[in-house]
Amino acid sequence: MNSYLFICSRQSYEISKKNGLIGFHDFTNTLNNILPNIKPNDEIFFYITKEKILDGYAEVTKELYFDETPVYPAGKEKFIRRIGIKIKKADKKIDFRKDVVPYLYLFSKNTKAVYSAYLVMNLIKLNEHDEKFLTKIIS
Repeated sequence: MNSYLFICSRQSYEISKKNGLIGFHDFTNTLNNILPNIKPNDEIFFYITKEKILDGYAEVTKELYFDETPVYPAGKEKFIRRIGIKIKKADKKIDFRKDVVPYLYLFSKNTKAVYSAYLVMNLIKLNEHDEKFLTKIIS
């Protein structure tokens, strides 16, 4: 099992919870390399950008698939690359900077003050230590 940190807006998070999916529109090399490796039973943790909180996690139920069915507001991109999810915990509102950043190996000691620079990608694969910490703090 692998775990990932999904960086998203509140709107994307609410759509993900409602529809049981996460949609992606970016075609960066990093994302292109990660998405095909996501499998059922992997975990996705949600970081809400403007609120700077860890707000829930989900289990992957369906690996990468393509679907043009609209789930996002009219006029927005379709986010046709998707993974299926089932929310396990939601609306936890854990202060990311205070209660998470100091404990993650994802951020080196020298960059903890500018942790947000690491969160420019949509999806980050977590190491085992960080996955265990996030599971513990969000449960």
